[in-house]
Amino acid sequence: MDAILDVLKYFDRELKRFGYANPKIAVSGLNPHNGDEGAFGREEIDIIRPAIEKAKKHQLNVSGPFPADTIFLTVQEEGYVGVLSMYHDQCQIATKLMGFDDGVTYFGGMPFILATPAHGTAFDIAGQNKARPNAIFKAHELARNAALTAKVLAA
Repeated sequence: MDAILDVLKYFDRELKRFGYANPKIAVSGLNPHNGDEGAFGREEIDIIRPAIEKAKKHQLNVSGPFPADTIFLTVQEEGYVGVLSMYHDQCQIATKLMGFDDGVTYFGGMPFILATPAHGTAFDIAGQNKARPNAIFKAHELARNAALTAKVLAA
């Protein structure tokens, strides 16, 4: 539970650093159907929901847990700016479907800035004049903005 709370605090701080005054963050569940009240796992009940409640006490604008198979519909309909998923592919699938050529994966909490195109390296089409570079440009811009913001915060 504390690990989820720590990540939510960090995520909120990073989103604010990137210009979102009160970032609305959705949190996914871990189990199918959000655990179905414990029938498919208790992580939503015992760990995720209590972490969200603690985050709200810290004045974070978070909601959930939402079922992983529908969270991105909720995100689109309700204007969330961030999604905390319980494992990598929960978010990556949606990111790629919603904007394969524009998606960027930002790795927060590292001792250095790391942003990559969400679609990956595309080694399979290297040198074939097939690549669409928009996501790498966006990743570069995000990394640049993160670096500039970090310099301002350090000053």
